[in-house]
Amino acid sequence: MVLPIIVAIVVIFVLIIFLLRLEHHFRKYKMTVLSLIILLLIISIVYVFGTNEIDYGSYKGIYKGVLLYFFWIFDLAKSVWGSGVEITGKVIGAIGFGK
Repeated sequence: MVLPIIVAIVVIFVLIIFLLRLEHHFRKYKMTVLSLIILLLIISIVYVFGTNEIDYGSYKGIYKGVLLYFFWIFDLAKSVWGSGVEITGKVIGAIGFGK
C-alpha cells in the first residue's frame, strides 16, 4: 500500500529536480510549468477530498484521505497508460508493422 505513495513522491521529486536544472534562459518556462503542476495537484486534491467523505479530525482519517488520493492518481495513470497501449496496438495493426 505504501508503494504508490513512494513512487508518486519520487516522480514529483525527479520532475522538480529536472525543472530546476533547465538552462537559465528557460526560467520563465520553468516557472510556468512548475506553477501549472502545482495548480494541477491542488485541483486534483480538492476534487478527490471533496467527492469523498474524509475525517479531518483524526490522523487515521487524514492518512486514509492521502492514501485515497495517491490510489486515485495511480488508477488514473494506469487507465491512461492502458489507453495508450491499446491505441498503439491498433496503429501498429493498421499499418501492418512487422508483417
